[in-house]
Amino acid sequence: MVKFVHCAPSDYYSGKAGDVLTVDFTVADIPCVGQNGGPAFKHSEAFSFQISIEDQEETDGYWNATVGNGGQASACGWC
Repeated sequence: MVKFVHCAPSDYYSGKAGDVLTVDFTVADIPCVGQNGGPAFKHSEAFSFQISIEDQEETDGYWNATVGNGGQASACGWC
């Protein structure tokens, strides 16, 4: 469910006034934020999750639940 849409103001330095910058929404009652990455990032069915975890075991649990349930592994960034 979409909660809020944040749009660019009239003095936005990159883009034009009214462009959608971020969207606050929920998926399965989990708060999420969608961010407009600009023209370098084309629309796709991709969805990235950023989840705060305690250890590698928890990371592996999320990874295996996603990829082991029909997901497909691809390049990702680890912090």
